[in-house]
Amino acid sequence: MVENPFIIKAITELRIAAISGYCPSLVACEECGAFEDDIMYFDIRNGSIYCTKCNGDTSNIPINQTLLNSMRHIVFSRFGELYNFEIPEKDAKILSDITEKYIVYQTDRKFKTLEFLRYIPKHLNPNQILE
Repeated sequence: MVENPFIIKAITELRIAAISGYCPSLVACEECGAFEDDIMYFDIRNGSIYCTKCNGDTSNIPINQTLLNSMRHIVFSRFGELYNFEIPEKDAKILSDITEKYIVYQTDRKFKTLEFLRYIPKHLNPNQILE
């Protein structure tokens, strides 16, 4: 069961985007159909992935296999299995950044909840107990 707040945030953003009609195309490279490459590139503008050979846009976000598999899991898994995965902390933060950029771009709006989530780690002492 997922406990990492970055993963929970990413799951929420990407799954809601998918349900709301903003589902990214994560099955294969948009150009050649390659299922995997060591590094794939995610285009937040059209929600597509590209392999190294086909990526022609330097603004596309490089994603490793862990990130790609996590994004596929979030989009394609059954709801009961949605929170049943873990990834390294470093990848969790990157995944959270990618899903946030994607949902903000696709919906063309900023969310106060996202601003609040960014505020918490900067201003809350992890040793504090909230009552």
